[in-house]
Amino acid sequence: MELLLAIAVLLLLTVAARELFAGYIRSNDLDSSSRSLASDLAYARDRAMAGGNDYNWGVRLVNQAAASDYYELFASPSDYSSASTSIKKTIYFPNGISFSDPTSGASKDVVFSRLSGTTTATTTSLAGLTSSMTISISPNGLIY
Repeated sequence: MELLLAIAVLLLLTVAARELFAGYIRSNDLDSSSRSLASDLAYARDRAMAGGNDYNWGVRLVNQAAASDYYELFASPSDYSSASTSIKKTIYFPNGISFSDPTSGASKDVVFSRLSGTTTATTTSLAGLTSSMTISISPNGLIY
């Protein structure tokens, strides 16, 4: 009987530890994803200010309704819709991480102007299961 009680207590402790660890992983995924996005936004701004290929640089944020959300780093003579747009990389978020802004099924472009690095002021929000993070971009291109 004592052995069964010890096994039951050990099982309860294992389940509790597993749930705590899973929460930590989800929180870490949200933090990591938001840092990666902020870093790529800063990279796009830096490339635009350097006049990379005489293009504007930007990031397209895509909130897919039925699949993993992602963003694309791109260079373009004008904006994402240009026929000459070159997608430099695509980053998919881990399961459980999604955009809350832009909303489901929508996309948003953050385009930094060549040489000046300016853009239209905007924000974007990433959401996990229990928390969210917001990234703001000022008109002069500062990301915070």
